Amino acid sequence: MVTVIKKGTPIHEQLKKLNEVVSKETIGITASKYSGVLVNKIDPIKYQSETRDDWK
Repeated sequence: MVTVIKKGTPIHEQLKKLNEVVSKETIGITASKYSGVLVNKIDPIKYQSETRDDWK
């Protein structure tokens, strides 16, 4: 993200723009919401080795 602050802008406006950028929350997922929800029916190491073998 780019914030444009032009030369000669008063300090209180500069601080206002910077605070707006800093105070924005990042939108993402909460991993704890899905903790323990998925059931592993296959061995993770076996699955990983199979998927990597496909690239050969």
